[in-house]
Amino acid sequence: MLARLQKLFANLLEAAPSLLMTLLVTILALWLVKFIAARVSIGSDFSRHNVRVQTLRSVIASSLRLLILLSALAAMLSEIGINVTALLAGVSILGLAVSFGAQSLVKDVITGFFVLLEDQYGVGDVVRVNGAGGLAGSVEHLNLRVTVLRDLEGTAHIIPNGQILTVSVLSKDWARVVADIDVPHDLKLDTALELIGGVAQTLHGDPVWSEKFLEPPEVLGVQALGAVGVTIRTVMKVQPKEQWGLSREFKKRIKNAFDAAGLRIPMPQMNLNLPKDNPRVTTQGGSSEPSSGVPEGSGS
Repeated sequence: MLARLQKLFANLLEAAPSLLMTLLVTILALWLVKFIAARVSIGSDFSRHNVRVQTLRSVIASSLRLLILLSALAAMLSEIGINVTALLAGVSILGLAVSFGAQSLVKDVITGFFVLLEDQYGVGDVVRVNGAGGLAGSVEHLNLRVTVLRDLEGTAHIIPNGQILTVSVLSKDWARVVADIDVPHDLKLDTALELIGGVAQTLHGDPVWSEKFLEPPEVLGVQALGAVGVTIRTVMKVQPKEQWGLSREFKKRIKNAFDAAGLRIPMPQMNLNLPKDNPRVTTQGGSSEPSSGVPEGSGS
């Protein structure tokens, strides 16, 4: 055992220049990967092309870094006299044993591969994972194993790709604003439709917001008859990731238009009718007694 250690130490001293050169080449290769990845041009606008480029850039850069580090490790081991082929054979046998307990890792990688291949979603997309009760946020990082989501509060959610069953992409190709506006029952429907349609058309014609529309807004009409008012639905087909800002602006303008017209947005109300003759007041103990109309403790 001592002789083997002495031989290994001697080989290490003998291969020191080669090891240093390998280390320098590795550092240079890692720097080149980072430099080239940073030089890949990505437009500032949100589009499927930019999402695809940004996602592939991240995955390819991380894969190249891993390949460079493994190659450097194999070269260094070979320089100091360790049989890399035999070592790889032993590692493969160990990997076969470990694979039976790492099926979830294999599932993560396979799922991540098909996510990238089919461009299901990418970095910059806004997604909801595993239905309405799942996590939602912007895709901050994506590789073959995990997807990282950043929600509105800034929390980063790291999700193994194999645990993703369904993905709802809220920013793919186009989006739609669905705005339901309640109006009071005593307001004529034609007046309400004209008012809401006018606000929608004004928003569509605003130079600040017009470029965010893909189609003119459409007032569909009465969506529901509720207890407090009539619900009128308006839809707008817009650029991806613009639906939230447009929805807030539209609702703000609707409120201003209602105020300018002297109209109120309906809200739940309760009418309390008391009998005029001999009303009864419930006391704290649960008994009831006629109200005299004179405050307690007052003298005559």
